[in-house]
Amino acid sequence: TNDIRNCRYHGVSKLKGELFKLVRYVKEHFNKTKIFIQSLLPLPLSPDNRGYIVRNVLSFNQIIFQVCSHERVYMLDVFGLFLRGNFRDPRLFPVDNSNIHPNKRGVGVLARAYINRIHCRQFDPFSPN
Repeated sequence: TNDIRNCRYHGVSKLKGELFKLVRYVKEHFNKTKIFIQSLLPLPLSPDNRGYIVRNVLSFNQIIFQVCSHERVYMLDVFGLFLRGNFRDPRLFPVDNSNIHPNKRGVGVLARAYINRIHCRQFDPFSPN
């Protein structure tokens, strides 16, 4: 997520190769490890960042899906779990809603998603969780 703020003008596509390299490195050096890559969460919006933040988060989540599908690793798509309607659910983030990290309730949502995914018996790259 931190690198997205540096992709304001050029988009996130340049990060795809880096994600591929990371996954391949882990697979090579820790070949018995199950790899889980989590989608980015919805970020707080302000008038000056709304367009590029939304575009980059959605684009990078699509890149994560592509890399996970290609490399046959697990994607944990939690983006939708953190929405309320079309916007970030303020109940799952600190009161001021400016932080990118979830609050205790949001961490509980993440924990349930991870537990469900870890106990899944087969790989399905098209599974929402």
